[in-house]
Amino acid sequence: LADGADGALTVLPAAIVIAQGRAETGASFEGNDLPGIVSASGAAHLLDAGILVGERIVLAHHPREAAVAGQLAARLREAGAAVVELEETSLRRARGRSGVRSVETDRGELPCDAPVLASRRGPITELAQQAGAKVRWDGEVFAIEADEDGRTAHPCTFVVGGAWREEDEAALAGQ
Repeated sequence: LADGADGALTVLPAAIVIAQGRAETGASFEGNDLPGIVSASGAAHLLDAGILVGERIVLAHHPREAAVAGQLAARLREAGAAVVELEETSLRRARGRSGVRSVETDRGELPCDAPVLASRRGPITELAQQAGAKVRWDGEVFAIEADEDGRTAHPCTFVVGGAWREEDEAALAGQ
């Protein structure tokens, strides 16, 4: 909708292409909203800027993110952090008040000042939904429904790249 000289003008595109990619979805455990809990990408960006997120890091990852988590763990150790790696399903609770001081896991309680979460990356679905696409729960994340050409439930809305298929995101990232 645009304001033209003759009043409102409606513009209808021949096609809408959604290419929003994927984002870390986070992990569910008690205390996951405490200050100091950082996503793996956030920890990596801070490390690139010379900032170490903590001295005692528990790096919890989704099985699909194990390789990325392993690379990040090596970088964090090289920067001087003590790092414990485990699967994110092992996390039970983060403890602390103004920040994290430990995490409770299925291995017991671990001292920790910075939990880092390498959670499964899921498609960013909101814009596709607003454009008429349908989404479904795949058991771990919401996925945008599309045919083999990327066409969604809305006849002129297409989804491409990581927003559509996980393997497309890996190919674009050169992995």
